[in-house]
Amino acid sequence: MEVEFDTIEDGRIVATRLIGTIDDGDVEGLYRRLVESGRADDPRPHLVDGRQLVEPKHTRLGMEQFAFRMEKHRRAESRRVAFVADQDVMFGMFRMWEAARDEVGDETRVFRDEHEAVTWLLITDPDVD
Repeated sequence: MEVEFDTIEDGRIVATRLIGTIDDGDVEGLYRRLVESGRADDPRPHLVDGRQLVEPKHTRLGMEQFAFRMEKHRRAESRRVAFVADQDVMFGMFRMWEAARDEVGDETRVFRDEHEAVTWLLITDPDVD
């Protein structure tokens, strides 16, 4: 799996684009890259774009291990993380990640539309969903 890091919305959102196939080794590699790049501890909202992912080959155990490792990066304040997927299988995969990320303390949602995801990420009132 290829991973591209960027910032969008004038640097207010950290963006991660996932491209290609994904398996448990890729999930582990993604964790290492997030830590090495400082993004695992970045308090800004995160957009994870999986619209270019194909053929998921990872397991629920891989997702749980990812969540366990991310637990080390829990912050006093949660941040918002939006996942974007246009294929049903990827949407389901991100729903698994959504559940795992909730264990880390992040507020997460899965979207099919990037514009809706970005709008949600930029909401600053915690009572607005």
